[in-house]
Amino acid sequence: HTETETDVPIDTSALKDMYEKYSSRYSGLRLEYLSANKDQKELIQLVRDRVATILPVSLSDWNDNVRNAIPEILAGVFAFYTVSKCKDSYNSIGESGNADGAQEVLRTPHNIQILTILRLLECGASNQTSIENHLMQIGTGEGKSIILGALATVFALLGFRVRCVCYSKYLSDRDYDDFRDIFTAFNCQLKVKYSKITALSEDSVAARGNVRELTEHLIEGRKINYDISGTCALTEEILLVDEVDFYGQTYNQVTHISSPDIISLIRYIWKEKDAKPTMVKVKALPAYQQLLAKYSNEWKFLIDNELTLMCSQV
Repeated sequence: HTETETDVPIDTSALKDMYEKYSSRYSGLRLEYLSANKDQKELIQLVRDRVATILPVSLSDWNDNVRNAIPEILAGVFAFYTVSKCKDSYNSIGESGNADGAQEVLRTPHNIQILTILRLLECGASNQTSIENHLMQIGTGEGKSIILGALATVFALLGFRVRCVCYSKYLSDRDYDDFRDIFTAFNCQLKVKYSKITALSEDSVAARGNVRELTEHLIEGRKINYDISGTCALTEEILLVDEVDFYGQTYNQVTHISSPDIISLIRYIWKEKDAKPTMVKVKALPAYQQLLAKYSNEWKFLIDNELTLMCSQV
């Protein structure tokens, strides 16, 4: 342990009870709805009806009533996941008399995935009255994408907006595609969004307006208009992060400002590169004076800093 690390108290007995409740419900639903004559829409409605008994739900009021419903809701989601992706193959192989082969085609979540989801949803934390931030380590090959997809579905069913971010657009798109039909079936596709972490940064800033355009207007002394209402979300949002290696890094958005005076100064500095241009010479140019006149004097430091960098780097 480091000085800042502490053990997280977990009621292992309660967590085990929750897992067994999930396991029993999942097994029963899977067996029932793998039957060829059962309609999967009934399973979806069964889950939605259970969700309705605990709505509305808030992150700051995560009570025992919510926690006790989680294993049943999760069991329904995963039962639908298994049935929707494997039912036809399962029945086809089963009809040929190969019962073992039929079982092998079933896409079934394993224990680690379920225990992880239950813990992230505060099962096993009987004294917890709100959803806490969690950092969970999942081993390679233990199915993070399944965990994130199921979590996103459960949170969306409970009324939250869900943002799932990753460092790779390819991986993000792949994971979303694997659960796309699940999100659609439970009618929560509009509440779940997968993207790169940079897209999240862009969207978060854009909620208040186009930051690049606003920056240009600010420097040019023009009136700044932005939508204050964009800062207030109608529903609470959950952020699920796949791979936290990039945590703590910054995403710096940049805008491009151009004018004839700026172009003239850049061309002069480049032309004088062999003579090592200096700021003294640059400041004597008419283009420099015109540039200062165009922009507010409070931006002189920014102009001088950029021109100094140009002079030193050619």
